[in-house]
Amino acid sequence: MNHAKIASGLFPLLLTFGCATTQSISDAERSAIRSVSVAKKVAAPEQPVVLGPSVQKGFLLLGPIGWSIAAQGNSDSVAFKKFLDQHNINIAEIMRQEFISHLSETRGFPAVVADGGDAQFNLIIEDYGLAPGFSMRPIDKPLRPTLRLAAKLSSIDGKILWQSTEYITGMGDIESRPFNEYLVDPTLTRQVLTQAAQITAKELLKDLIRSPTVSIQAPTHDSATRRPADALLR
Repeated sequence: MNHAKIASGLFPLLLTFGCATTQSISDAERSAIRSVSVAKKVAAPEQPVVLGPSVQKGFLLLGPIGWSIAAQGNSDSVAFKKFLDQHNINIAEIMRQEFISHLSETRGFPAVVADGGDAQFNLIIEDYGLAPGFSMRPIDKPLRPTLRLAAKLSSIDGKILWQSTEYITGMGDIESRPFNEYLVDPTLTRQVLTQAAQITAKELLKDLIRSPTVSIQAPTHDSATRRPADALLR
């Protein structure tokens, strides 16, 4: 079988599968909360993961082993991080603001306060970056933002009341673009990362608002592919 076809077929699959665990909040716990806050510090990786031209070439030439090696601190990831730093584009700040915005819109709790709420959200960006979706092109595939966010809601005494993880990959609905476009227009780059944060926060908080009982779920497909409403955020 043609090696380029193998690369084209397998590459998106490597970006699609994952799992997310949800612990829902009980009705009694929810009703006891009058106000919530969001921790000011959002943890995030020091380096984004960009599966751009350098990684795509490695995958084409060496297969999954080459992909794995190239994905670790590759030149595209370094260049993207440098661009973000130069233009003060902070994914942690973006994520926190979008989470607060959507949390307020849901009206799931009587009040969202800066500090001192009955319960507090803690956010962790487990990974973020850029990745290709499905494309017949063996290299130079257009990229979309990727983001994986874990969130916990804890009481004042430290009890975890709710936790969930949400993510989007290169298979999502945000418009894909060539990698070099992300490195020349800071307004565009900030905008697409904000879109990723909006989608992730919105979907994560849907679970919090609609979940009346404690349950554990473990989906094995990309959540970004199952949300037609994402197109509204383009």
